[in-house]
Amino acid sequence: MKMTAKSDPWHVYILTCSDGTLYTGIAKNYARRLAAHRSGKGAKYTRDRLPVRLEHVECYKTQRMAMLREIEIKAMKRKDKLLLTKHIQCPQQAAVSSLQLQYALTAI
Repeated sequence: MKMTAKSDPWHVYILTCSDGTLYTGIAKNYARRLAAHRSGKGAKYTRDRLPVRLEHVECYKTQRMAMLREIEIKAMKRKDKLLLTKHIQCPQQAAVSSLQLQYALTAI
């Protein structure tokens, strides 16, 4: 059963850039957004730091919830962001990422 656009989750994602920096963003379709980043058509920040690697994804019911989480992650220290990337928060990430991480769902 296909989800309708209204019920599709929002995603918060963390990328590692080629210079080792971390980029955090949100997207309705994070796989498409990742492809945009990888092709140089994503955020200005990532364009000069290719290639990028998906490290972490979390799922949220609403855009507002995802934006609040993005703000929270961006305020974290780097070491805390790196700890966060050790866990998959959205099962769909497994299809895009080759990282060997445990599955865990964010409470939505």
